[in-house]
Amino acid sequence: MPLHIGKLINLKKLSKFIVAKGNGRRITELKGLSHLQGQLSLFDLQNVAEIRDVRVANLKEKRGLDDLVMKWSSAPNDIRSEVDEFEVLDMLEPHQNLKKLSIFFYEGSKFPSWIGDPSFVNMVYLNLCDCSKITSLPSLGRLPLLKDLHIERMCGVSLVDSEFYGATPYSDKLFPSLETLTFGEMSKWEKWFQPLEFEAAEKIFPYLHELVLQSCPKLVGDLPNLLTSLIKLSIFECPLLTAPNLSLPSLHFTCLVSLEVLEVEDCGELRSLWQESAGFKNLSCLKRLAVIKCPQLLQLIDEDEDEELPSSLEYIEIEDCSNLVKLPNGMQKLRTLKDLSIKWCPKLLSFPSESFPSLLKNLVILECALLQSLPKGLGHNGSSSITRCHLEHLEILGCQSLRFFPAGELLAALKHLEIWDCNWLDYIPERLLLNSRSLEFIRIGNCKNLRALPHCLSTFEHLTELHVNQCSSLEYFPESGLPIHNLRTLLIFDCENLKSLPNRMHDLTTLQHLTVFGCPCIETFPEGGFPPNLLSLTILDCKQLKSHFAMWHLHKLTSLKDLIVGDFDRDMVSFPEDFTIPPNLVHLQIQSLPKLKSISEGLLDLISLEALDIWNCPNLQCLPEKGLPITLGVLQIRNCPLLEEECRNEKGAYWPIISNLPRVRINYDDIL
Repeated sequence: MPLHIGKLINLKKLSKFIVAKGNGRRITELKGLSHLQGQLSLFDLQNVAEIRDVRVANLKEKRGLDDLVMKWSSAPNDIRSEVDEFEVLDMLEPHQNLKKLSIFFYEGSKFPSWIGDPSFVNMVYLNLCDCSKITSLPSLGRLPLLKDLHIERMCGVSLVDSEFYGATPYSDKLFPSLETLTFGEMSKWEKWFQPLEFEAAEKIFPYLHELVLQSCPKLVGDLPNLLTSLIKLSIFECPLLTAPNLSLPSLHFTCLVSLEVLEVEDCGELRSLWQESAGFKNLSCLKRLAVIKCPQLLQLIDEDEDEELPSSLEYIEIEDCSNLVKLPNGMQKLRTLKDLSIKWCPKLLSFPSESFPSLLKNLVILECALLQSLPKGLGHNGSSSITRCHLEHLEILGCQSLRFFPAGELLAALKHLEIWDCNWLDYIPERLLLNSRSLEFIRIGNCKNLRALPHCLSTFEHLTELHVNQCSSLEYFPESGLPIHNLRTLLIFDCENLKSLPNRMHDLTTLQHLTVFGCPCIETFPEGGFPPNLLSLTILDCKQLKSHFAMWHLHKLTSLKDLIVGDFDRDMVSFPEDFTIPPNLVHLQIQSLPKLKSISEGLLDLISLEALDIWNCPNLQCLPEKGLPITLGVLQIRNCPLLEEECRNEKGAYWPIISNLPRVRINYDDIL
C-alpha cells in the first residue's frame, strides 16, 4: 500500500485499501478521496487506532461508492486494537447509494442499526461472514431491493426469529425483492422461526427463487412455508433437518408450485424424502432431483401412501446412499426424464419391473455391487417406432454382480458406452447393439469373465474411440475386425490372454493413436502391418511378440510422431536397426529391454526428434559415436546405471555429447 494515497484527491478508482497503524496508511487517508467510484475493499480494519480516524474517513459522503467490502483480520494471533469494533463499523456507515456490502471477520457483539436500514434503497447484495461474536442477526427484511443475501459462519447465532425480518405494524412485505438466500456453516443454529401473521398472508419472501442451507448440523424443525416462487432448494450437511418421521421437513408442498431443483446432501438421518400424502405429486414443476450422501435413506417416497415422483422430472441423481434398496415404481411415467445417475448404492438390488422412460438419454450406474440386471425399456424390440429408444450415453461401472442385459432390446441411438469392473459379465448380447450405428465411443474394462466382444463391432461406422482394458478372459477380437471409417483411437491394456490384434488393421486408414500394453500372449501382428496414418504408437509389455523389430515396417508410417516401445524383444542388443524407424518422429521412448547395449547410429536419421526417453535398460552403455540428432531438446534417462555413469557431469564419456542439450534428466533430476 503506497504511503499518503490520500493526496490523490482526484482519484476515482481504489479497489483496495489496507489499513495500517503508521502515518500515511491510516484510514484517515480516505478523507479527501471524495471522487471514489465503484468498489472499495477495506482490509485489516483491526488496525484502526482511534475512532475519530473512522469519522475523519467519512465514507458517508462518498456518493460514488456502490460496492463496499469491510474485512478485519482472520488470523487468530493478530493483535487487534482496543477500539470498539462496533463503533468502528457504526462509523463506517456508507452513503445510501450503496448497492453491495460484504463484512468479514467482524468481532463486535452486534451490528449497528444502519445495516438493514430501509433507507438503503439501492442495496441488492449483502454478505455477512465469519462474525463469530454475533448472536442475533440484524433486521434485514425491509431492504426494498435486496436480491442476494449470504450469511455464513456466524458461529454465535442459535436462533433466527422475527428480529431478522424486521417486521413492524406498518410493514407490507418482508424481503420483498429477495431472490437468493444462503445460510452456510452455521454451527450453532438450531431454530428458524417466521412471523406468523406475515407468513400466513404470504408476505415473506414473495420472490425467493433459491434457498441454500449448508453445514447447519444443529438445525431442526420446519423451513419457511408458502415459498410460492422458490425454484431451487438445496440442503447440504444438515443431518438433523428432518421431521419426526425421518423425512424432509414440512414445506407446505402445495405452495412450492415453482420449485424446479431440489438438492439434498449429507442429511444423515433422512430415510425418505416425504412420507405424507401432500408430497412429491404437488411439485409439478420439479425438473432436477439430487439426493447425495444420505446413508439412512431407504426409499425416495412412501409407496404405501400412493406417492409418485413428479412427472416433470428431467434429471435424477442418487449418490452415496448406502441403504437404498430400490427405486420407486411408476418411473415409466416420467416421460420427460432425460438423465438418471445412480452411484455408490451398494444395496440396490434391481430396477422396477415396469419399463423405463423411453426418452431417457443418459444413464450412469456406478458402484452398485448387488445389481444383477439393467432396467427394462432401455431399448426397443425393433417392431415399433413408437417406443424407440433415445438412450445416447450408457455407463455401467463397478456393478460386480451384473450378469444380464434386457432381453431382445436395441440401443439404436447409443453414442457412448462404458462397461467397467463388472466381473460376472461374460458377454454383451449381440442384439443389444446390432443397430447402434451412432456409437462413437466404447470403453470396456476390468470385466474378467468377458470372453468376446460383439461381432457387430465392425458395423459401428461412426466409432472414433475403442478402449479394451483388463479383460483377462478375452482371447480374440471378432473376425470381422474393426470399423474402418472413423476410428481414430484404439487402446488395448492388460488383456493377458489376448492372442492377436484385430484383423485388417492396415485398412484402418483413419486410426491415429494405437496403444497395446500388457498383452503378453500376443505373438504376431496382423498381416498387412499397422494402420498407415498413425500419429502415435505404443507397444509395451508384449513379451511373446516374435516378429523381429524390422518386420514391423515402421518406416512406412510416414506420419508417425510419437513412438513408445519396450519389453517386446528381450534379446535385442542394439536399437534402432537400420531403416526401421520413420524419420519424422518427434518423441521416442525406449524401455525395458534387458539386453540392450547400444543406441545405434540410426538414431541420427531422425531429423525431427525433439525428445528421447530411455528407461529400465540395465545393460545399456553406448550412445551413437557421432552424437545425437541436432534437433534434440530433451534427454531423459531412468534406471540405466551403466549409461548414467557415462553421462555424469564433466566426468562421463558422453558428457561432451549431451552437454549442449537444453535439458537432460537422469532419474528425475535435472543435470542440465
